Amino acid sequence: PTPPHTRPRSAPVRLTGNAGRWRVPARRPPLTLSVRCSSPATFRPLEGTPSILLAGQAETPPVHPGGVESRLRVARIADIPGIRECYLRSWRAAYEGDLSPDVLNAEAEKRLAFDWSRGISADTSAVFVATDEDVVVGVVQADESLPSPRDRPEITMLYLDPVAWGSGAAAELLRAGLQWIGQRGHSEARLRVVESHHRARRFYEREGWVVDPDLEPARNDFFKLIYYRRAVGD
Repeated sequence: PTPPHTRPRSAPVRLTGNAGRWRVPARRPPLTLSVRCSSPATFRPLEGTPSILLAGQAETPPVHPGGVESRLRVARIADIPGIRECYLRSWRAAYEGDLSPDVLNAEAEKRLAFDWSRGISADTSAVFVATDEDVVVGVVQADESLPSPRDRPEITMLYLDPVAWGSGAAAELLRAGLQWIGQRGHSEARLRVVESHHRARRFYEREGWVVDPDLEPARNDFFKLIYYRRAVGD
C-alpha cells in the first residue's frame, strides 16, 4: 500500500472552487416508505439512531420550504449520530429492490455499527459532511491506507440523503475527498461501486472517473464491485 504521507493531521484542508456551499432545491413534503419486517423487536437501535430506520421506514430530516443554503465542512465526532442516519437513509434508497426486506433490515443493522469515529480521528483518513442547517445530508470518507491489492488511496464512503439528490452536494463531497487525497501528496485515487448500480456509475463517470483495468472486480456479500480511478487535480 502507498505509505502514509507525513502531513500533520492538524494541517488545514483547502477546498477550492464552489466547495463549501450550494443550494438545496425546495423539498417535497416528507414521505414515509414502509417495509414489512417479520420481527421488528429483534432490531436494536444504536444510541442516537431512530428505531424507525431499523424497522424499515425511511425517516426524512426536517423540511425547509423554498430551499436553504447548505454547507460542506470537516466532520466532527458530535456529527456521528446524524451521519449514521444519513448513511442509512442513503443506503436503503440505493439497495431497495436489490435485497429482500428481511435482508435489507438485517444489513441495515450491521451497517449502523460502522466506526465513523475512526475515519474522523485517524491520521490516514478524512471525513467531510454536507449539512442543511444542522442536519447531515451527505458524507464522504477518504482513506490513504487499504489492504492489498488496493494500493492507492480511495474514496471509501460517499452517501447522500435522498432529500438532497440533485442538489450538487454529492459532487462537492466527492471533490473534497479527492482534494484531501491530493493534499496528502498522492496523484491518483480509487473508489469502487456495485456493478449493477448504473446511476452511481454514470455519476462517477461524469466526474471524470474511469474503470480501473489494473484491479479485478471484487465482491461483497451480495454484489460484484467495479473499481474506478481518477488522477488527482484533473
